[in-house]
Amino acid sequence: MSKFTFQNRIFTLLIFMVLVSSFIISPIEAESNVEQNEDISVNYLVSEAIGIHQDSHFDLFGFPGNGTESNPYIIENLKIITVAGSGIYIGDTTKHFIVRNCYIDAYYYGINIFNCASGTATLFNNTCNSIKGGTGIQATFCLNVTITDNICENDYYGINIESCENSTISNNECGFNTAPLSLIYSHGSYLFNNTCDYSKATGLYLNYCDNTIIANNTLHEIGANYGTADTGIIVEYSDNVTMKHNVISDCEIGIHLFAVTGSLLTDNVIMRCSSYGVYSSWFALDWPSANNTFHHNYFIANSYYYGYWSQPTSQASDSGQNSMWYDVNTNVGNYWSNYTGVGVYFIDGGVYYYDPYPMEVVDSDLDGLDDMQEIYAYFTNPYKNDTDGDMLLDGEEVKIYFTDPLRIDTDYDGLTDGEEVLIYGTEPDTQDTDHDELKDGEEIFVYGTHPRLADTDGDKMPDGWEVMNGLDPLVMNADEDPDDDGLLNKDELEERTEPLNPDSDEDFLIDGLEVYIYHTSPLNNDTDGDGAKDGIEVHEYGCDPLDKDTDDDGLWDGKEINNHFTSPTDKDSDDDGMDDGWEVKYQFDPLDDADADGDPDDDGLTNAEEFFYGTHPKYWDTDEDGFSDGHEVRVGTNPLLITDHPMAREDVIRMGVGIGLASAGVIGVVIYILFKKKIIRFRK
Repeated sequence: MSKFTFQNRIFTLLIFMVLVSSFIISPIEAESNVEQNEDISVNYLVSEAIGIHQDSHFDLFGFPGNGTESNPYIIENLKIITVAGSGIYIGDTTKHFIVRNCYIDAYYYGINIFNCASGTATLFNNTCNSIKGGTGIQATFCLNVTITDNICENDYYGINIESCENSTISNNECGFNTAPLSLIYSHGSYLFNNTCDYSKATGLYLNYCDNTIIANNTLHEIGANYGTADTGIIVEYSDNVTMKHNVISDCEIGIHLFAVTGSLLTDNVIMRCSSYGVYSSWFALDWPSANNTFHHNYFIANSYYYGYWSQPTSQASDSGQNSMWYDVNTNVGNYWSNYTGVGVYFIDGGVYYYDPYPMEVVDSDLDGLDDMQEIYAYFTNPYKNDTDGDMLLDGEEVKIYFTDPLRIDTDYDGLTDGEEVLIYGTEPDTQDTDHDELKDGEEIFVYGTHPRLADTDGDKMPDGWEVMNGLDPLVMNADEDPDDDGLLNKDELEERTEPLNPDSDEDFLIDGLEVYIYHTSPLNNDTDGDGAKDGIEVHEYGCDPLDKDTDDDGLWDGKEINNHFTSPTDKDSDDDGMDDGWEVKYQFDPLDDADADGDPDDDGLTNAEEFFYGTHPKYWDTDEDGFSDGHEVRVGTNPLLITDHPMAREDVIRMGVGIGLASAGVIGVVIYILFKKKIIRFRK
């Protein structure tokens, strides 16, 4: 055999030994699968909807009538709750029909009519509330439709009309919507006596509605009720619109005209709008608001809130062309609540407009409010200067004291507004002028304290606190201790304890001891939250009321006292060498020392030994390395460490022997080679 062949075999043997050694000490990895479960439930509201898509469909439902003008189909007295798009849909028909007295809750539309022949559709006295997706009543391409006496609230659109010329929309209630009443491309329509209040955006919106009449409608709290403000009536791109006898209040803008021409606004009452009562603007030079007339309107307290003007001088703004702010036939303009009575009334805007003939300001009862304000804004008697009889003039209440001229005691404190202002000097719009937690009337008529002094007797304890805690607010008693708990009255105020109760939190530890000795809370009967009252811990068991686990045995003091009946100050109540908390955790009896010698998992370690080594007393192989805890303890490996076990140590020994043999073989080969080359020699 050549020396190279021998050397190759030695090298191969070394590689094999290394590979075997690496295989012996390589860890084995386990895979785990996590299963995800989803719980999905869908609830569907099952109901019936009406769908009519041609004339013959009316007969499928058996409605009375035959569809003629004298004998229309009658759809009435239905309660429809559906997840369908429309509760009632009628489209592409020529028959006459009436939908009346129905209650509908649908997804997109309560009642939806489309492309019905002129004059054939009447919707009367229906309720379409809380339509989830949008519109109470929708009418499209239905000429001369009649929609009256319906309630459409809590929707997005209350009533939405598109391309329905010559329609009549009257006596409908459209409150609490985003857009209560909307008409688009519906010329010649008549909107009468509708109510649109408490809505998020525009109350009544018209777009491309020439020759339309808007009369006797009420629009109140548009936008402001939702933290925003918007407009009562908006009219856009429309000619010859008449607006009269409408009452608009508590909006941002009362009426906004945008690219509107040849229109008339008369006899409208517009009040308490945070911006302008009327705002007239234009789209472009070739599409302005022009030739509009405004007269006999009543502008009351617009642009004026909380004592200041949001606009400099005027309650209206007009940047249109050729506007007239008075009646040219009678030379009568408009009523302006802030008109001084001298000269003309100027209108804001880009064009120089003014009302040359403002309507006369009349204050019949000389109370500081003119008659129009009393009638429309404050609902007081224009011929009685003190409507509520509280000794304050109506104007004083509104403008100076901010009280209610219709309520004798605005703040409900037991004193009339006049008594507060004229006699006692208290605030008539605040129940507790001195903020001592006693109403002004109580202080005067019940306790005899001063309603404008929070501490009448000057003992640095508020009157209200003294009264509520049984002390006399007229006697200086801050340095007394009536309950003999170690806290003076002034200390009880600071600690918020009860000055006539020595144990405010009823924990069997008086307030003074809690504050000064044990530093527990006199308002919390279990300061450390361990389930035992502070006094019980201190007096009966001698444990720390500020430490949940006084003896550090893994059980809260309250659990030891109330549940396990162990000692909260001795971590091993039965002296068996195992802490109470450990015994409870593994369901042993912390009051029985006999369980210390048990071995329920049969691993060769007693329970006491398991506690000592920190192993699981009911699982024979705590670290899950395949060797029992007792065996590991006997051979000296760690029963809590999976990588330290008897097999591992044997592997280390085996590997060491292998490496030793390999090293000896290598050394022998090296010596043999050196001997052959006569580099080294052995002596005989």
